[in-house]
Amino acid sequence: MVRRDDLKIGLISVRPHEELPVHAHEHEDQFYYVLEGEGIVSWGGRDYPLKPGTAVLIPPGVPHGVRNPHDTPLRYLDVFINWRK
Repeated sequence: MVRRDDLKIGLISVRPHEELPVHAHEHEDQFYYVLEGEGIVSWGGRDYPLKPGTAVLIPPGVPHGVRNPHDTPLRYLDVFINWRK
């Protein structure tokens, strides 16, 4: 994980059939960039497919979650912009 005062970058791995529950971040933009695997991001009440090369920018306050209904891991870069400690 890399951190600056206003930026946090991590690598997220979602196991097969795992779900990261819907939640929101009050102040931070969140950016995903999918590296491998496939999954679904729920964002603003809709579902969108995730696959390698997909980029997603989620504004502050927007409910979102990720699920992996597949038999292989989903891995993506997770970047918080305007990160507050």
